[in-house]
Amino acid sequence: MMQQYGNEVDPYQLELLLSQHSKIKEAKVVNIPDPQSGEIIIAWVIRESSDLSEAEVLHYCREEVSSSEVPQAVYFTEEFPMTASGKIQKVKLRDDAIKRYSK
Repeated sequence: MMQQYGNEVDPYQLELLLSQHSKIKEAKVVNIPDPQSGEIIIAWVIRESSDLSEAEVLHYCREEVSSSEVPQAVYFTEEFPMTASGKIQKVKLRDDAIKRYSK
């Protein structure tokens, strides 16, 4: 479980929710360090529809979950980094999110 603003967030549940959006093919959620709140949530999304925007994803989340579970950012990718055995490398997603978010 991740913590954001002192609340525990279940990344799996948030991934399931995001995956139910008609324009999202697949979603993964990672947490990254934040000096003010400890950790923040970042969503990685593979689009089902090319016109899906970050604003649309965040709006969808705000309608479905509490504000503490809404990602701080949404990053789009064509595919998730995989291990040789076919597992998604969340560590790489997390590292990439840290680089992108800190810019």
